[in-house]
Amino acid sequence: MITHDTVVEYKLRNKIKTLTWPAQSPDLNVIENVWQILKRELQNDANNITSDAELRNAIRGIWEKKTCL
Repeated sequence: MITHDTVVEYKLRNKIKTLTWPAQSPDLNVIENVWQILKRELQNDANNITSDAELRNAIRGIWEKKTCL
């Protein structure tokens, strides 16, 4: 079984350099950028959203607005 320690040891033995980016870095995980945009836009309308249907419609509206640019 390959464990994290095994990988670390392999990299050290073979002098493999790696970048030290955090696991949740938006640079590595594009969906984090999408969630950030949705969160920011939804917070602007938070007082007007009172049901699941309104939340779905708000998300669809944000998606359509942002993807049509």
